[in-house]
Amino acid sequence: MCFALLVPGCAKVPQGREAITKVQITGLPNGSRERFKAGIATQETPQFLGTVPWFLEYKVFDQSALEVDLTRIARELRRMGYYEAHVYAARIIKVTDDKVRVEIAVDLGEAVFVTRLETSGLSNIELTPEADRAVARARVLEPKSQFSEEKLNQSKQQIVKTLADFGYAYAEAEGKAEVDIGTHSATVRLSIKPGLRATLGDVRIIGCRSIPEAKVRSTLLLRKGETYSNRQLALARSAVFQTGAFAKVEIKPDLSDPTRRAIPIDVIVEESALRSVNAGGGVTFDVLRFSINGKVGWTHRNFLGGMRKFTITAQ
Repeated sequence: MCFALLVPGCAKVPQGREAITKVQITGLPNGSRERFKAGIATQETPQFLGTVPWFLEYKVFDQSALEVDLTRIARELRRMGYYEAHVYAARIIKVTDDKVRVEIAVDLGEAVFVTRLETSGLSNIELTPEADRAVARARVLEPKSQFSEEKLNQSKQQIVKTLADFGYAYAEAEGKAEVDIGTHSATVRLSIKPGLRATLGDVRIIGCRSIPEAKVRSTLLLRKGETYSNRQLALARSAVFQTGAFAKVEIKPDLSDPTRRAIPIDVIVEESALRSVNAGGGVTFDVLRFSINGKVGWTHRNFLGGMRKFTITAQ
Protein backbone atom coordinates (compact mmCIF):
# COMPACT_ATOMS: atom_id res chain seq x y z
CA MET A 1 0.00 0.00 0.00
CA CYS A 2 1.27 3.49 -0.88
CA PHE A 3 0.90 6.38 1.54
CA ALA A 4 0.94 9.63 -0.46
CA LEU A 5 1.82 11.86 2.48
CA LEU A 6 4.89 9.80 3.31
CA VAL A 7 6.12 8.58 -0.05
CA PRO A 8 6.57 11.20 -2.78
CA GLY A 9 5.61 10.39 -6.34
CA CYS A 10 3.04 7.70 -5.58
CA ALA A 11 0.86 8.59 -8.57
CA LYS A 12 2.05 7.09 -11.84
CA VAL A 13 2.33 8.88 -15.16
CA PRO A 14 0.63 6.88 -17.96
CA GLN A 15 3.19 5.05 -20.05
CA GLY A 16 4.26 6.96 -23.13
CA ARG A 17 2.61 10.19 -22.00
CA GLU A 18 3.84 13.41 -20.39
CA ALA A 19 2.24 14.76 -17.23
CA ILE A 20 1.57 18.48 -16.71
CA THR A 21 3.10 19.79 -13.50
CA LYS A 22 2.16 23.45 -13.98
CA VAL A 23 0.22 25.72 -16.35
CA GLN A 24 1.19 29.39 -16.39
CA ILE A 25 -0.60 32.12 -18.38
CA THR A 26 0.95 35.59 -18.54
CA GLY A 27 -0.32 38.88 -20.01
CA LEU A 28 -4.01 38.49 -19.12
CA PRO A 29 -6.18 41.38 -17.86
CA ASN A 30 -5.93 41.96 -14.13
CA GLY A 31 -8.00 39.62 -12.02
CA SER A 32 -8.87 37.19 -14.82
CA ARG A 33 -6.04 34.63 -14.58
CA GLU A 34 -7.90 32.03 -12.50
CA ARG A 35 -11.00 32.37 -14.67
CA PHE A 36 -9.03 31.62 -17.82
CA LYS A 37 -7.08 28.75 -16.23
CA ALA A 38 -10.32 27.11 -15.11
CA GLY A 39 -11.84 27.41 -18.58
CA ILE A 40 -9.28 25.47 -20.59
CA ALA A 41 -8.70 21.74 -21.05
CA THR A 42 -4.95 21.94 -20.38
CA GLN A 43 -4.88 21.61 -16.60
CA GLU A 44 -2.03 21.18 -14.17
CA THR A 45 -1.97 18.16 -11.88
CA PRO A 46 -3.13 18.93 -8.32
CA GLN A 47 -0.52 18.34 -5.65
CA PHE A 48 -0.38 18.14 -1.87
CA LEU A 49 2.85 19.20 -0.15
CA GLY A 50 4.64 18.90 -3.48
CA THR A 51 3.40 15.35 -4.04
CA VAL A 52 0.66 13.90 -6.21
CA PRO A 53 -1.41 11.57 -3.97
CA TRP A 54 -1.71 7.96 -5.09
CA PHE A 55 -5.51 8.22 -5.52
CA LEU A 56 -5.21 11.01 -8.14
CA GLU A 57 -4.22 10.77 -11.78
CA TYR A 58 -1.75 13.01 -13.54
CA LYS A 59 -3.15 15.49 -16.05
CA VAL A 60 -1.44 14.50 -19.28
CA PHE A 61 -0.25 16.85 -22.00
CA ASP A 62 -2.19 16.87 -25.27
CA GLN A 63 -0.91 19.09 -28.09
CA SER A 64 -4.24 19.21 -29.95
CA ALA A 65 -6.10 20.17 -26.75
CA LEU A 66 -3.59 22.97 -26.16
CA GLU A 67 -4.16 24.37 -29.65
CA VAL A 68 -7.92 24.43 -29.03
CA ASP A 69 -7.26 26.17 -25.70
CA LEU A 70 -5.25 28.91 -27.40
CA THR A 71 -8.16 29.57 -29.78
CA ARG A 72 -10.60 29.55 -26.86
CA ILE A 73 -8.53 32.11 -24.92
CA ALA A 74 -8.24 34.40 -27.96
CA ARG A 75 -11.99 34.23 -28.58
CA GLU A 76 -12.79 35.08 -24.95
CA LEU A 77 -10.39 38.04 -25.05
CA ARG A 78 -12.18 39.38 -28.12
CA ARG A 79 -15.47 39.13 -26.22
CA MET A 80 -13.83 41.26 -23.52
CA GLY A 81 -12.94 43.97 -26.06
CA TYR A 82 -9.38 42.93 -26.96
CA TYR A 83 -9.91 42.40 -30.68
CA GLU A 84 -6.21 42.44 -31.51
CA ALA A 85 -5.20 39.93 -28.83
CA HIS A 86 -2.71 37.21 -29.78
CA VAL A 87 -2.14 34.06 -27.76
CA TYR A 88 1.02 32.00 -27.95
CA ALA A 89 2.09 28.70 -26.44
CA ALA A 90 5.39 30.24 -25.47
CA ARG A 91 7.13 27.17 -24.13
CA ILE A 92 6.59 23.52 -23.34
CA ILE A 93 9.35 22.91 -20.80
CA LYS A 94 10.45 19.40 -19.85
CA VAL A 95 10.79 19.07 -16.10
CA THR A 96 11.73 15.37 -16.23
CA ASP A 97 11.52 12.71 -18.91
CA ASP A 98 7.79 12.28 -18.36
CA LYS A 99 6.72 15.69 -16.96
CA VAL A 100 6.32 19.10 -18.60
CA ARG A 101 5.44 22.67 -17.64
CA VAL A 102 3.20 24.67 -20.02
CA GLU A 103 3.70 28.43 -20.35
CA ILE A 104 1.17 30.45 -22.37
CA ALA A 105 1.87 34.08 -23.28
CA VAL A 106 -0.81 36.63 -24.17
CA ASP A 107 -0.37 39.91 -26.04
CA LEU A 108 -3.58 41.87 -25.40
CA GLY A 109 -3.06 44.71 -27.83
CA GLU A 110 -5.21 47.82 -27.39
CA ALA A 111 -8.68 47.54 -25.88
CA VAL A 112 -11.79 48.88 -27.62
CA PHE A 113 -13.73 51.69 -25.89
CA VAL A 114 -17.29 52.92 -26.37
CA THR A 115 -17.27 56.26 -28.18
CA ARG A 116 -21.02 56.46 -28.85
CA LEU A 117 -24.06 54.96 -27.13
CA GLU A 118 -27.54 55.26 -28.64
CA THR A 119 -30.71 54.11 -26.87
CA SER A 120 -34.05 54.03 -28.71
CA GLY A 121 -37.58 52.92 -27.86
CA LEU A 122 -38.15 54.69 -24.54
CA SER A 123 -39.46 57.96 -25.93
CA ASN A 124 -42.87 56.38 -26.56
CA ILE A 125 -43.56 55.68 -22.88
CA GLU A 126 -43.81 57.92 -19.85
CA LEU A 127 -41.33 56.86 -17.21
CA THR A 128 -41.36 58.37 -13.75
CA PRO A 129 -38.14 60.17 -12.77
CA GLU A 130 -37.30 57.23 -10.49
CA ALA A 131 -37.79 54.72 -13.31
CA ASP A 132 -35.81 56.86 -15.73
CA ARG A 133 -32.84 57.01 -13.32
CA ALA A 134 -33.08 53.26 -12.69
CA VAL A 135 -32.97 52.48 -16.42
CA ALA A 136 -29.95 54.78 -16.84
CA ARG A 137 -28.15 52.95 -14.02
CA ALA A 138 -29.00 49.61 -15.61
CA ARG A 139 -26.77 50.36 -18.59
CA VAL A 140 -23.48 48.68 -17.80
CA LEU A 141 -21.92 50.21 -20.89
CA GLU A 142 -21.35 53.95 -20.97
CA PRO A 143 -19.42 56.26 -23.31
CA LYS A 144 -15.66 56.07 -22.63
CA SER A 145 -16.03 52.69 -20.89
CA GLN A 146 -14.22 49.62 -22.20
CA PHE A 147 -16.42 47.64 -24.56
CA SER A 148 -17.13 43.94 -24.15
CA GLU A 149 -19.83 41.63 -25.44
CA GLU A 150 -20.47 40.52 -21.87
CA LYS A 151 -21.22 44.10 -20.78
CA LEU A 152 -23.49 44.56 -23.81
CA ASN A 153 -25.52 41.49 -22.83
CA GLN A 154 -25.61 42.62 -19.20
CA SER A 155 -26.93 46.02 -20.27
CA LYS A 156 -29.79 44.41 -22.20
CA GLN A 157 -30.69 42.08 -19.34
CA GLN A 158 -30.53 44.79 -16.67
CA ILE A 159 -32.67 47.21 -18.69
CA VAL A 160 -35.34 44.55 -19.23
CA LYS A 161 -35.26 43.60 -15.55
CA THR A 162 -35.51 47.24 -14.45
CA LEU A 163 -38.46 48.00 -16.75
CA ALA A 164 -40.24 44.92 -15.37
CA ASP A 165 -39.94 46.46 -11.89
CA PHE A 166 -41.98 49.43 -13.11
CA GLY A 167 -44.78 47.53 -14.84
CA TYR A 168 -43.27 46.70 -18.24
CA ALA A 169 -43.33 42.92 -17.81
CA TYR A 170 -43.07 42.22 -21.56
CA ALA A 171 -40.05 44.45 -22.20
CA GLU A 172 -37.41 43.30 -24.67
CA ALA A 173 -34.03 44.74 -25.60
CA GLU A 174 -31.69 44.23 -28.52
CA GLY A 175 -28.13 45.46 -28.75
CA LYS A 176 -25.67 45.87 -31.59
CA ALA A 177 -22.13 47.16 -31.68
CA GLU A 178 -20.07 48.45 -34.59
CA VAL A 179 -16.41 48.01 -33.77
CA ASP A 180 -13.68 49.94 -35.58
CA ILE A 181 -10.42 48.13 -34.84
CA GLY A 182 -8.39 50.84 -36.53
CA THR A 183 -9.51 53.46 -34.01
CA HIS A 184 -10.22 50.95 -31.21
CA SER A 185 -13.72 52.39 -30.85
CA ALA A 186 -17.24 51.00 -30.72
CA THR A 187 -20.66 52.48 -31.45
CA VAL A 188 -23.32 50.72 -29.37
CA ARG A 189 -27.01 50.83 -30.22
CA LEU A 190 -29.62 49.58 -27.74
CA SER A 191 -33.14 49.11 -29.11
CA ILE A 192 -35.81 48.68 -26.42
CA LYS A 193 -39.38 47.44 -26.86
CA PRO A 194 -41.15 48.14 -23.57
CA GLY A 195 -44.51 46.61 -24.50
CA LEU A 196 -47.67 47.18 -22.47
CA ARG A 197 -47.56 48.53 -18.94
CA ALA A 198 -49.03 45.62 -17.02
CA THR A 199 -50.88 45.09 -13.77
CA LEU A 200 -51.31 42.10 -11.48
CA GLY A 201 -54.14 39.80 -12.52
CA ASP A 202 -55.74 36.96 -10.59
CA VAL A 203 -53.46 35.44 -7.95
CA ARG A 204 -53.88 31.67 -7.68
CA ILE A 205 -52.36 29.74 -4.76
CA ILE A 206 -51.50 26.09 -5.39
CA GLY A 207 -50.35 23.48 -2.86
CA CYS A 208 -52.00 24.45 0.44
CA ARG A 209 -53.24 21.45 2.42
CA SER A 210 -53.24 22.18 6.15
CA ILE A 211 -52.52 25.91 6.03
CA PRO A 212 -55.43 28.20 5.09
CA GLU A 213 -55.05 29.80 1.68
CA ALA A 214 -56.31 33.12 3.07
CA LYS A 215 -53.30 33.37 5.41
CA VAL A 216 -50.90 32.85 2.52
CA ARG A 217 -52.74 35.46 0.47
CA SER A 218 -52.54 38.03 3.28
CA THR A 219 -48.81 37.38 3.63
CA LEU A 220 -48.19 37.86 -0.10
CA LEU A 221 -49.67 41.38 -0.18
CA LEU A 222 -50.29 41.05 -3.92
CA ARG A 223 -53.44 42.90 -4.97
CA LYS A 224 -55.18 42.51 -8.29
CA GLY A 225 -54.91 45.71 -10.33
CA GLU A 226 -51.63 46.90 -8.80
CA THR A 227 -48.75 47.78 -11.10
CA TYR A 228 -46.76 44.69 -12.03
CA SER A 229 -43.31 44.52 -10.45
CA ASN A 230 -40.72 41.74 -10.46
CA ARG A 231 -39.26 43.23 -7.29
CA GLN A 232 -42.63 43.03 -5.54
CA LEU A 233 -43.04 39.39 -6.58
CA ALA A 234 -39.61 38.56 -5.14
CA LEU A 235 -40.49 40.28 -1.84
CA ALA A 236 -43.79 38.39 -1.71
CA ARG A 237 -42.03 35.06 -2.19
CA SER A 238 -39.53 35.91 0.55
CA ALA A 239 -42.33 36.89 2.97
CA VAL A 240 -44.14 33.58 2.52
CA PHE A 241 -40.94 31.52 2.74
CA GLN A 242 -39.83 33.26 5.95
CA THR A 243 -42.95 32.08 7.78
CA GLY A 244 -41.18 28.72 8.06
CA ALA A 245 -44.34 26.87 7.12
CA PHE A 246 -43.24 26.04 3.58
CA ALA A 247 -40.32 24.04 2.22
CA LYS A 248 -40.74 25.51 -1.25
CA VAL A 249 -42.30 28.70 -2.62
CA GLU A 250 -42.44 29.64 -6.31
CA ILE A 251 -44.16 32.61 -7.92
CA LYS A 252 -44.78 32.26 -11.65
CA PRO A 253 -46.30 35.09 -13.70
CA ASP A 254 -47.98 34.01 -16.94
CA LEU A 255 -46.25 36.10 -19.62
CA SER A 256 -47.40 33.96 -22.54
CA ASP A 257 -49.66 36.66 -24.04
CA PRO A 258 -47.91 40.05 -24.52
CA THR A 259 -51.25 41.67 -25.44
CA ARG A 260 -52.76 40.91 -22.03
CA ARG A 261 -52.45 43.81 -19.60
CA ALA A 262 -53.51 41.95 -16.41
CA ILE A 263 -50.97 39.18 -15.76
CA PRO A 264 -52.19 36.07 -13.89
CA ILE A 265 -49.90 34.97 -11.04
CA ASP A 266 -49.47 31.38 -9.80
CA VAL A 267 -48.08 30.95 -6.29
CA ILE A 268 -46.92 27.34 -5.87
CA VAL A 269 -46.14 26.21 -2.32
CA GLU A 270 -45.01 23.00 -0.69
CA GLU A 271 -45.74 22.71 3.01
CA SER A 272 -42.91 21.74 5.32
CA ALA A 273 -43.30 19.52 8.40
CA LEU A 274 -45.60 21.51 10.67
CA ARG A 275 -44.29 19.87 13.85
CA SER A 276 -40.65 19.47 14.78
CA VAL A 277 -38.59 18.49 17.83
CA ASN A 278 -35.18 20.03 18.53
CA ALA A 279 -32.72 18.73 21.10
CA GLY A 280 -29.22 19.67 22.19
CA GLY A 281 -26.88 19.43 25.13
CA GLY A 282 -23.45 20.15 26.51
CA VAL A 283 -21.00 19.66 29.35
CA THR A 284 -19.28 22.33 31.45
CA PHE A 285 -16.16 21.35 33.43
CA ASP A 286 -13.66 23.59 35.20
CA VAL A 287 -11.94 23.83 38.62
CA LEU A 288 -15.11 25.14 40.26
CA ARG A 289 -17.89 23.09 38.78
CA PHE A 290 -18.98 20.21 36.62
CA SER A 291 -22.36 20.35 34.94
CA ILE A 292 -24.34 18.61 32.24
CA ASN A 293 -27.10 20.53 30.52
CA GLY A 294 -29.68 19.70 27.90
CA LYS A 295 -32.33 21.52 25.93
CA VAL A 296 -35.44 20.12 24.24
CA GLY A 297 -37.90 22.10 22.14
CA TRP A 298 -41.15 21.39 20.29
CA THR A 299 -42.48 23.68 17.56
CA HIS A 300 -45.83 23.78 15.77
CA ARG A 301 -45.90 26.10 12.74
CA ASN A 302 -49.69 26.07 12.26
CA PHE A 303 -50.95 25.98 15.84
CA LEU A 304 -54.77 26.25 15.93
CA GLY A 305 -54.64 27.22 12.25
CA GLY A 306 -53.70 30.55 10.70
CA MET A 307 -49.92 29.88 10.55
CA ARG A 308 -49.50 30.62 14.26
CA LYS A 309 -46.09 29.49 15.51
CA PHE A 310 -46.06 27.85 18.95
CA THR A 311 -42.85 26.70 20.67
CA ILE A 312 -42.22 24.94 23.99
CA THR A 313 -38.67 24.73 25.31
CA ALA A 314 -37.38 22.84 28.34
CA GLN A 315 -33.82 23.21 29.67
